[in-house]
Amino acid sequence: MKVLLLCAICLLACFVSASEFESENAKEYGNCTVFDRVDQFTDDRSYLLVCQHPDAFNNSLMYVLVERLPDENEHAGKYFAAIGFKILMKFHLEEEITVRYRFDKNELKTDSFVWDGDGSEAIKAMDKNDLDDLLKLVSDSDKVVFDLDGESETIELDRSDEAVKDFEKRIKGLPMFVHPEEDEDTEAEEE
Repeated sequence: MKVLLLCAICLLACFVSASEFESENAKEYGNCTVFDRVDQFTDDRSYLLVCQHPDAFNNSLMYVLVERLPDENEHAGKYFAAIGFKILMKFHLEEEITVRYRFDKNELKTDSFVWDGDGSEAIKAMDKNDLDDLLKLVSDSDKVVFDLDGESETIELDRSDEAVKDFEKRIKGLPMFVHPEEDEDTEAEEE
C-alpha cells in the first residue's frame, strides 16, 4: 500500500511539472487518444490512454497512465499504472477524494484517490493485475460514468477497443510492478 501511495505522489509531481514532458506518437481513436510522454531531462517514457468528453468546452476526462518508478523507489526500474479522472473546475480541499466510477453496467467501484487540486483531477495507482482488469473494462465498454465527491460526468468510450490495443502494444514487455504478496505467490508457483 505504501508503494502505491508513493506512486500516486510521484504522479502528482509529474502532472504539476508537465512542461518537462513532450508528447510523441499520438494516435486518436474516436474521443480516445494514445500517446507517449517523454521526460525532456531523462528521456524516460510514460504511456497514456486518454478518453475525453467530446464537448470542446468540457475538459472532463478519464485516463490510464503507465510510468517508470523513480530511482529512489525500492522497485526502481519497474513501471506502475494509474487511473485518473478529471472534471473542469472541481474544488476539493483535502489530499484524498472519494471517487465512484462504473463502466457500462459493470460493478460500481468506490475508491479513495489522491487529489491534485491544481489539475482538478483524482489519481489512483494500481499494479499490473489491476491494470489488466481496467484495460479490459475500457476496451469492452461504451461509456464510463464517474463521480468526484458529488460532481458527476459521463465519458463515451468511442473506439476505445482500438485505443486499448494500441496502448497494450506500447507497454508490452515493460517490467511492471506487482504487489510484493503477489511476487511471493509467483515465486512459490515457480518452485
